[in-house]
Order: sequence, then structure tokens, then C-alpha cells
Amino acid sequence: MAFLQSPPTKALSVWQLAWQRNFRWGMSLWRNLTQTERENYQRVCDLASLCMLGHNLWLSCYLSGNTRLVETLSCQFKIPLRLPPPL
Repeated sequence: MAFLQSPPTKALSVWQLAWQRNFRWGMSLWRNLTQTERENYQRVCDLASLCMLGHNLWLSCYLSGNTRLVETLSCQFKIPLRLPPPL
């Protein structure tokens, strides 16, 4: 069953706009990583059996500011990972 698309009835809130900007900036930072760095994130996700892709791990740690997770995974699997910058 499909529904017709309807335009939003009100503008995005300040919080939503800020979150959208942070998400967009986090993805642009991901695209600036080298291919090897992106592959390292994916390898860590595979080795840790995380149900996410490498860019999901990067974005999650970037948005939450959880660099300890990245440090722990990097040490655990001895794979160098670039830490996301602080938000």
C-alpha cells in the first residue's frame, strides 16, 4: 500500500536543523578519510561482529562523542583507526 507524499506542515525546529547540520558534517568528514582508513573501520566492524557498517560506527562515535569505543576497538584488534573529531 502506498501513501501520497505530503509536504511538511511546519518548518524544522532549531534542534532538528542543528542535528541535520551535524549529521551532514559527520558524513563529509567520513568521505575525507582515506580508502584505507574507511576499510579499517569496516574490518573492525566485521571482526567485532557489530551489526553496522564502518560509516555507521564512525558517525555514531562522531555524533555521540564516544571516542573511547574507537580507541578500544583499535587496541583490541590492533587496527589503526582515526578518531572522529569532537563535535
